[in-house]
Amino acid sequence: MKSTNVLLVDDNKGQRLTLESILKRSGYNVITADCGMAALALIETESFAAALLDIKMPDITGMMC
Repeated sequence: MKSTNVLLVDDNKGQRLTLESILKRSGYNVITADCGMAALALIETESFAAALLDIKMPDITGMMC
């Protein structure tokens, strides 16, 4: 089954909410995480068609997710 979910990961709440709003208005089903470890937990239980990752986060970088 194809996923229509987009994973959005950003530790900056304002940026995360802005991007989430833009993506949702464009018709995407957005699931957010506020850190890399939360994103890794989400990919254990959800499937995603795409992911937008912040590169600089306090726990792990977007490159490690």
